[in-house]
Amino acid sequence: MSTERNSATKLQTTPLTYLILADHIIQQHINLKYLKLNLYGYWTLEKLDSFFAYIPNIKIFNLSSSFVFYNRSYLIIVILYNWIIYLSNMSTRLESLPNELLIDIFIYFDILNLYNSFWGLNRRFNKLVCSLKNISLIIKENNFLSIELFAHQIIRLKIETSQSIDLSQFINLNSLELCRANQNQLEQIRSDIMPNLIYLTISTPFHISLPLELIKEIFSNGFRFLHYAYLSRLDTFENFSKFQSFSLRTLYITCTNSNIIPLILQACPNLISFHIKFFGQNRHILPPSSSTYNHLLEEFFLDDPYHKLSFDTIHILFRFIPNVKYLFLQFLCRVPFINLIESILNRLEQLNRFECDILESPNNHMVNIEIIQQMNECFQYLQCSEKDNGYRVFFTE
Repeated sequence: MSTERNSATKLQTTPLTYLILADHIIQQHINLKYLKLNLYGYWTLEKLDSFFAYIPNIKIFNLSSSFVFYNRSYLIIVILYNWIIYLSNMSTRLESLPNELLIDIFIYFDILNLYNSFWGLNRRFNKLVCSLKNISLIIKENNFLSIELFAHQIIRLKIETSQSIDLSQFINLNSLELCRANQNQLEQIRSDIMPNLIYLTISTPFHISLPLELIKEIFSNGFRFLHYAYLSRLDTFENFSKFQSFSLRTLYITCTNSNIIPLILQACPNLISFHIKFFGQNRHILPPSSSTYNHLLEEFFLDDPYHKLSFDTIHILFRFIPNVKYLFLQFLCRVPFINLIESILNRLEQLNRFECDILESPNNHMVNIEIIQQMNECFQYLQCSEKDNGYRVFFTE
């Protein structure tokens, strides 16, 4: 501690980095203009005020990865790395800071900590907290008390608990992420409750499938601003010929029925990026009824980790995505790999990027990788490794 006190007395006007412990008192430095400060441990508001009194003429104050604990009497401030506050003169009281600067500081608060720290201090702070917009909130176990006071200010909500939560109070949501969704939470995802939803992520335990009513809401025009959806366990999908989602651009699904894939493409005519993880048994897929089928999808990602899909199924799927430019495939190819390459070249004329992790079964027509690389530019980075059992793995890095 004595060494740190001695170093403190050497502070002058030149820029430097200085570490202050929570219980360390320094002498006043009236000539100091620049300070880079790292705060460790818990600081009371009184101690922070006292510290500011020692640097009354500071011009540039750099707080790096710092925090201060405050709960009614103590303040929690989380500042992003190397966030620099330029002040004409450092105030010695938090209440003396202008509203604009306080609002800038509040941006880096979790809303729950912001409420616990400032709500009720005085009318000014109450008004400032109520004026905040575009707030994000993460709800964990037992931390959602008093949410109703500021629920209308939340636009990004992440729920990490399976407890029942009233979602009807979050009327201005743009983004909703359910990490452990239960039936109660799923039933509350409705377009009349959250009409402005743009991003939706639903992760459920494996035994919970999405309700049919929710599927209808997502793939109709109910959520008319929904651009992104991540949906786990999409096991059923009716042919909603009367409904379409014109807003969906990016979709991630986990499914057990391969027939769902073309049905989704028909229901989402403006889909640009489609990511599929497949768990289930292979089922025959009928090709498009029209030879001029022309979906605008540009990116198609198919992951079959349990090697259930057949080559014929994938070959037919290519007919539903004629304009794809970026293709990723992971599956077991039970026919010669060259057959897959020829199918891609014949069906996907717009393709300019190909990535894969494909296991090829032993066969009598195993074409050399150098030949395949020369067939199209998008195959030039394709690599191949041979296994002892006669299988080959085709992959890209």
